[in-house]
Amino acid sequence: MESSPGKGTTFSVILPVVKSAFTQEELVARTNVDRNLVPEIGNIKNEKIANGRDTAMILVVEDNEETRSLIHRQLAKEFRIVEAANGKEGMRLAIKHIPDLIISDVVMPEMTGLELCESLKDNTLTSHIPIILLSALSADEQRLKGLRKGAAVYLPKPYRREELRLLIFNQLASREQFRRKFLRDFSPDHMPDNVEDLDREFVENLSGFIEANLTTDKIKVDEFCKALGLSRTQLYRKMKSLIGMSFTEFVRDYRLRKAHALLMEGHYNVSEIIYMIGFNSRSYFYESFKKKFGVSPSEIGDTGSPATMN
Repeated sequence: MESSPGKGTTFSVILPVVKSAFTQEELVARTNVDRNLVPEIGNIKNEKIANGRDTAMILVVEDNEETRSLIHRQLAKEFRIVEAANGKEGMRLAIKHIPDLIISDVVMPEMTGLELCESLKDNTLTSHIPIILLSALSADEQRLKGLRKGAAVYLPKPYRREELRLLIFNQLASREQFRRKFLRDFSPDHMPDNVEDLDREFVENLSGFIEANLTTDKIKVDEFCKALGLSRTQLYRKMKSLIGMSFTEFVRDYRLRKAHALLMEGHYNVSEIIYMIGFNSRSYFYESFKKKFGVSPSEIGDTGSPATMN
């Protein structure tokens, strides 16, 4: 801490970035990670971090080339930027890339920002994406129209760069909080209350597909993509942005949650449950279960005997 009269106080926090500062258990091995992964949002920076996650993708939809270029320059150091010159192109790119956040002008050719906002919120692939509307039309009625169409923020022009930056970080942090709450509250027979209708339908379709193929040791992502008419990239981006997991990760997590629920019911022993949830390795199931729940399956339901309530 440094403090002086009339100049204020400065607090400095130093975080170690060298390998020697951490124990072996605290280190995460570097792996080949898809560069489209959704970021872990921090409240300071959104730079690439130790677990390999990349910066967030922002789609900027603005028909004025000078303004669009300005927004790009202001944000490019901290985010990946995709640009669209009108609302129609913005909708196409939003479906293609599934960005983490969208910034859009309101008055545009082809499709206005309000129409774009409504279309995004009515599409299963993009319904979860937070939208910031920028407009010189700052009247209360215009602002309310934007919010009614599903915009998270309506920011009048001219705006301050730092204000826009903070709004972006707040929206991304809010999405991260949603993901954590979803994963904390979700179970195979319970959907969290704070899930919007289209996102709820998406997760229900996903859960139903897994449930129908639960005893299969390898549930094929291509079959689910085909059923919903999605590409693998679209599914990956949607799932990572909505719930923070890939298809494979969610399938594994779903199996474990299902196993826990079955053990708590007490009608099946561990061996039966391992078969029912599609694990083909007993040792891997035990290892995964304990890592997730902090207890061995046998501590809930002993092998060969009915599980007992904990």
